[in-house]
Amino acid sequence: MARYIGKLGLVAAAYIVATLASFGVQVPDVLANPIWPAAGVAYAALRLGGYALWPGVWVGAFVYSYAVCLSPSGVLPSALLACGVTLSAVAILYLFRNNPVTNGGGGLKRLVSFVSAVTTGSFMSPAIGTLTLEAIGTLAYDAWAVTFLFWWIGDVVGVLVVGSAIVVWGLGHAIAEGVFNALDADAAWVTQDVLIVAQVVAVAVYLACASLALWRWTIQGA
Repeated sequence: MARYIGKLGLVAAAYIVATLASFGVQVPDVLANPIWPAAGVAYAALRLGGYALWPGVWVGAFVYSYAVCLSPSGVLPSALLACGVTLSAVAILYLFRNNPVTNGGGGLKRLVSFVSAVTTGSFMSPAIGTLTLEAIGTLAYDAWAVTFLFWWIGDVVGVLVVGSAIVVWGLGHAIAEGVFNALDADAAWVTQDVLIVAQVVAVAVYLACASLALWRWTIQGA
């Protein structure tokens, strides 16, 4: 039990540190970041440690939301945001692992399965988060759509870039140490080449996000 609690604490701490790395890149007038490394940390923790580590993700997201963003609004909004973060990480892993293509396809098909799982599962956090912020009056109604979009893109980019990199390192280390058996090693499809492709996809999404932001600011300034 003590070891399990220690793992939860490590996951929570890693999530909080990752959120701090995002300071300074928030889009003006939008309550979201175009890249959110913490989403990648949350996914990687569950991918490498199993679903049992979800409380660590929840605690990390709750501490960040309450201490940094929503302490004047009370505990409930922070708890709801933490639920959204946790559900997104769980959903991404579940969709990826339970897709028949993941278990029976080649490297390219598994990459498509992974990107599909990330883009779909990442809807949970911005959906719950933006609705919560709007309900407590922190987010204006007319800013909901663009905030949702940036929030979703930030999570997607975070998982594709940061999450993939952590998984590559973690699986490689585990296989080298003999922690995973041959079947697990064969399932460790996230190679360096796949990581590069995922990063290219993430950069493309990021550039599209930046273009949208530039267009939005241009329209507002007109």
